[in-house]
Amino acid sequence: MKRTLLAGAAGLACLAPAFATTYHMVDLGSAESLAINARHQLAGEDNGSAALYTNGHWVDKHDRHHNSVAYGIDKAGDATGQEWDGQNGIHVTYYPRGGRGYDVPLPPGGRVRVGDPVQPGGISPDGTKVVGVYHAAGAGGCFLWTPGDEGSVDIGMPANYDICEADGVNDAGEIVGKLWSESRGFSGFVYQAGVFTFVAGGTDTALLAVNAEGHASGTDSYAQAFFWNGRHLKNITSSGILNMHAGTALNRHDDVVGWGDDGATATILMYSGGTLIDLSPLIDDLSGWDFSQGWPTGISDDGWITGFAFRNRSTHAYLLIPR
Repeated sequence: MKRTLLAGAAGLACLAPAFATTYHMVDLGSAESLAINARHQLAGEDNGSAALYTNGHWVDKHDRHHNSVAYGIDKAGDATGQEWDGQNGIHVTYYPRGGRGYDVPLPPGGRVRVGDPVQPGGISPDGTKVVGVYHAAGAGGCFLWTPGDEGSVDIGMPANYDICEADGVNDAGEIVGKLWSESRGFSGFVYQAGVFTFVAGGTDTALLAVNAEGHASGTDSYAQAFFWNGRHLKNITSSGILNMHAGTALNRHDDVVGWGDDGATATILMYSGGTLIDLSPLIDDLSGWDFSQGWPTGISDDGWITGFAFRNRSTHAYLLIPR
């Protein structure tokens, strides 16, 4: 299953300066890598099953259903994801490290079905907060759950919106994502302690990731990447031939990675210290890789980058190790 950045919205140690860094590319096989933690463990999908990449290989999380995927991972190796039951149901799943996955308890009346605008959600680095999407009474809401609790809570929704999609959460409980309404389209938000804050006036934006500082990255309906510094939105504007279309991940140093192009070819881009950098020329071996069919999905605080792309006509996960 390939991921979409805006579901249902077609058209819509400190890292050294990126320009002084080169990267070693590691091919992680026919898999998708969707998140990275501080120990460089990865969460993703391998052969149709939720899996963690640790100690040099993928470890199947032994899903209970038809197939599954892991979307988030905390610093201890606990993961979150989803499992499909082979019929019409999706099970939001928590995978404790070393244990068997089990369903996240959704708010009363909650469910997730195939065809619902489901987004990854995530888990905070300290593992105390899990966020995601569920549906009840014809509306889509965002939930917040603490592992071990008997139930999760609906974080609510501002008036005149119909769908809430949570894409990330940090240790401080700042949740980022997007709201949707028929009249407004997508609206990127930051939520904390009962308060929704909109970015860019609340129209045509989606926040995709949040870091420890409460800063975030995302995209808009014009395929323009942006960075949110907690108070102001800054478009990551083109630099020469380079264009970043979505800021898909960032670390605590505000290094944003995302997908874009060099005017002709899809590439991996980084926005660091106000500079937009093409990472492709800095990677030691790009033979067979096609970045038009994937994007970077995570960057650790020490600069390791993960994601997925096409290689030799199939989806492969990768890890970029700075050196």
